Amino acid sequence: DDSNELVNLLFEMLDGSSILDLFIDNVGPELSANLQFVDYLIENNIVGCVRVHIKDGPYSVSDVWGKAENLKQPHIELTLKEFRQSKDNQLVAIADRIDRFIEQGNIVLKRDKFTFESDYTVVAQDLNEYLKDSSFAIFIGDHQRRKLFGNRRWPHTEDITIVRDILDYIDVPIAS
Repeated sequence: DDSNELVNLLFEMLDGSSILDLFIDNVGPELSANLQFVDYLIENNIVGCVRVHIKDGPYSVSDVWGKAENLKQPHIELTLKEFRQSKDNQLVAIADRIDRFIEQGNIVLKRDKFTFESDYTVVAQDLNEYLKDSSFAIFIGDHQRRKLFGNRRWPHTEDITIVRDILDYIDVPIAS
Protein backbone atom coordinates (compact mmCIF):
# COMPACT_ATOMS: atom_id res chain seq x y z
CA ASP A 1 0.00 0.00 0.00
CA ASP A 2 1.58 3.24 -1.18
CA SER A 3 -1.17 5.60 0.03
CA ASN A 4 1.11 7.65 2.28
CA GLU A 5 3.61 8.12 -0.54
CA LEU A 6 0.80 9.16 -2.89
CA VAL A 7 -0.57 11.74 -0.46
CA ASN A 8 2.94 13.11 0.13
CA LEU A 9 3.46 13.34 -3.64
CA LEU A 10 0.14 15.16 -4.05
CA PHE A 11 1.10 17.63 -1.29
CA GLU A 12 4.36 18.31 -3.13
CA MET A 13 2.92 18.60 -6.66
CA LEU A 14 -0.46 20.24 -6.16
CA ASP A 15 -1.98 23.31 -4.56
CA GLY A 16 -5.41 24.64 -3.78
CA SER A 17 -5.97 25.70 -7.38
CA SER A 18 -5.06 22.31 -8.93
CA ILE A 19 -7.50 20.06 -10.75
CA LEU A 20 -7.32 16.34 -10.04
CA ASP A 21 -9.09 13.77 -12.20
CA LEU A 22 -10.21 10.65 -10.34
CA PHE A 23 -11.37 7.71 -12.44
CA ILE A 24 -13.31 5.42 -10.11
CA ASP A 25 -14.50 1.87 -10.52
CA ASN A 26 -16.62 0.07 -7.91
CA VAL A 27 -19.49 0.75 -5.52
CA GLY A 28 -19.51 -0.30 -1.86
CA PRO A 29 -16.47 0.15 0.37
CA GLU A 30 -14.34 1.30 -2.59
CA LEU A 31 -16.74 4.15 -3.40
CA SER A 32 -16.93 5.07 0.28
CA ALA A 33 -13.13 5.29 0.46
CA ASN A 34 -13.02 7.30 -2.80
CA LEU A 35 -15.48 9.88 -1.46
CA GLN A 36 -13.53 10.19 1.80
CA PHE A 37 -10.33 10.66 -0.23
CA VAL A 38 -11.95 13.40 -2.34
CA ASP A 39 -13.15 15.13 0.82
CA TYR A 40 -9.64 14.95 2.31
CA LEU A 41 -8.03 16.44 -0.81
CA ILE A 42 -10.40 19.41 -0.98
CA GLU A 43 -10.81 19.98 2.77
CA ASN A 44 -7.02 20.13 3.19
CA ASN A 45 -6.61 22.48 0.20
CA ILE A 46 -4.47 19.97 -1.69
CA VAL A 47 -6.64 20.57 -4.76
CA GLY A 48 -9.27 23.08 -5.74
CA CYS A 49 -11.34 20.70 -7.84
CA VAL A 50 -11.75 16.95 -8.20
CA ARG A 51 -13.43 15.70 -11.34
CA VAL A 52 -14.85 12.30 -10.45
CA HIS A 53 -15.13 10.12 -13.55
CA ILE A 54 -17.71 7.35 -13.54
CA LYS A 55 -18.40 4.83 -16.25
CA ASP A 56 -20.88 5.69 -18.98
CA GLY A 57 -22.56 2.31 -18.58
CA PRO A 58 -22.12 -0.86 -16.56
CA TYR A 59 -19.07 -2.93 -17.45
CA SER A 60 -19.63 -5.28 -14.52
CA VAL A 61 -22.19 -5.57 -11.75
CA SER A 62 -20.17 -3.65 -9.13
CA ASP A 63 -19.56 -0.54 -11.24
CA VAL A 64 -20.32 3.05 -10.41
CA TRP A 65 -21.95 4.31 -13.58
CA GLY A 66 -24.64 6.66 -14.75
CA LYS A 67 -25.88 9.14 -17.26
CA ALA A 68 -26.10 12.10 -14.87
CA GLU A 69 -23.82 15.10 -15.38
CA ASN A 70 -24.03 16.02 -11.71
CA LEU A 71 -23.49 14.13 -8.51
CA LYS A 72 -27.15 13.26 -8.18
CA GLN A 73 -25.98 9.81 -9.19
CA PRO A 74 -27.66 6.85 -7.45
CA HIS A 75 -24.55 5.05 -6.16
CA ILE A 76 -22.98 8.24 -4.84
CA GLU A 77 -26.27 9.48 -3.35
CA LEU A 78 -26.78 6.14 -1.56
CA THR A 79 -23.27 6.25 -0.15
CA LEU A 80 -23.73 9.81 1.09
CA LYS A 81 -27.08 8.79 2.61
CA GLU A 82 -25.27 5.99 4.50
CA PHE A 83 -22.70 8.53 5.71
CA ARG A 84 -25.49 10.81 6.97
CA GLN A 85 -27.24 7.94 8.79
CA SER A 86 -24.01 6.79 10.43
CA LYS A 87 -23.37 7.18 14.13
CA ASP A 88 -19.89 8.31 13.14
CA ASN A 89 -19.94 12.11 13.28
CA GLN A 90 -16.94 12.29 10.95
CA LEU A 91 -18.87 10.49 8.18
CA VAL A 92 -21.83 12.82 8.69
CA ALA A 93 -19.48 15.82 8.41
CA ILE A 94 -17.92 14.36 5.24
CA ALA A 95 -21.35 14.01 3.61
CA ASP A 96 -22.16 17.63 4.49
CA ARG A 97 -18.84 18.87 3.11
CA ILE A 98 -19.23 16.84 -0.09
CA ASP A 99 -22.65 18.44 -0.61
CA ARG A 100 -21.05 21.86 -0.11
CA PHE A 101 -18.14 21.02 -2.43
CA ILE A 102 -20.60 19.93 -5.13
CA GLU A 103 -22.59 23.16 -4.79
CA GLN A 104 -19.38 25.22 -4.96
CA GLY A 105 -18.06 23.33 -7.99
CA ASN A 106 -15.11 21.76 -6.14
CA ILE A 107 -16.43 18.32 -7.08
CA VAL A 108 -17.66 17.66 -10.60
CA LEU A 109 -19.02 14.39 -11.90
CA LYS A 110 -17.92 13.41 -15.39
CA ARG A 111 -19.05 10.46 -17.44
CA ASP A 112 -16.01 8.53 -18.63
CA LYS A 113 -16.58 8.50 -22.35
CA PHE A 114 -13.86 5.85 -22.66
CA THR A 115 -15.69 3.23 -20.57
CA PHE A 116 -15.96 0.63 -23.28
CA GLU A 117 -12.64 1.18 -25.04
CA SER A 118 -10.40 -1.85 -24.70
CA ASP A 119 -7.64 0.30 -23.25
CA TYR A 120 -6.55 3.91 -23.03
CA THR A 121 -3.72 3.48 -25.55
CA VAL A 122 -6.40 3.25 -28.26
CA VAL A 123 -7.72 6.70 -27.35
CA ALA A 124 -4.51 8.32 -26.07
CA GLN A 125 -4.92 11.53 -28.07
CA ASP A 126 -8.54 11.97 -26.96
CA LEU A 127 -7.64 11.09 -23.37
CA ASN A 128 -4.88 13.71 -23.31
CA GLU A 129 -7.26 16.31 -24.72
CA TYR A 130 -9.80 15.29 -22.05
CA LEU A 131 -7.14 15.79 -19.33
CA LYS A 132 -5.41 18.88 -20.79
CA ASP A 133 -6.17 21.16 -17.83
CA SER A 134 -5.60 18.48 -15.20
CA SER A 135 -2.72 18.65 -12.72
CA PHE A 136 -2.84 14.95 -11.84
CA ALA A 137 -4.98 11.90 -12.63
CA ILE A 138 -5.65 8.86 -10.47
CA PHE A 139 -7.10 5.67 -11.91
CA ILE A 140 -8.67 3.50 -9.20
CA GLY A 141 -9.77 -0.10 -9.50
CA ASP A 142 -8.85 -3.18 -11.48
CA HIS A 143 -10.82 -2.11 -14.56
CA GLN A 144 -8.97 1.21 -14.75
CA ARG A 145 -5.57 -0.45 -14.25
CA ARG A 146 -6.23 -2.98 -17.01
CA LYS A 147 -7.16 -0.13 -19.35
CA LEU A 148 -4.03 1.84 -18.45
CA PHE A 149 -1.75 -1.08 -19.22
CA GLY A 150 -3.63 -2.15 -22.31
CA ASN A 151 -5.03 -5.30 -20.70
CA ARG A 152 -1.56 -6.77 -20.90
CA ARG A 153 -0.77 -9.79 -18.80
CA TRP A 154 2.12 -9.34 -16.42
CA PRO A 155 3.85 -11.99 -14.36
CA HIS A 156 2.57 -11.64 -10.80
CA THR A 157 6.16 -11.15 -9.65
CA GLU A 158 6.77 -8.17 -11.98
CA ASP A 159 7.67 -4.92 -10.25
CA ILE A 160 5.20 -2.36 -11.60
CA THR A 161 7.80 0.43 -11.36
CA ILE A 162 9.82 -1.05 -14.22
CA VAL A 163 6.92 -0.82 -16.66
CA ARG A 164 6.32 2.92 -16.20
CA ASP A 165 7.49 3.62 -19.73
CA ILE A 166 4.31 1.95 -20.99
CA LEU A 167 2.32 4.85 -19.56
CA ASP A 168 4.28 7.51 -21.40
CA TYR A 169 1.29 8.00 -23.73
CA ILE A 170 -0.47 10.00 -20.99
CA ASP A 171 0.72 13.60 -20.75
CA VAL A 172 -0.46 14.31 -17.20
CA PRO A 173 1.18 12.80 -14.08
CA ILE A 174 -0.79 9.74 -12.98
CA ALA A 175 -1.14 7.18 -10.21
CA SER A 176 -3.08 3.96 -10.08
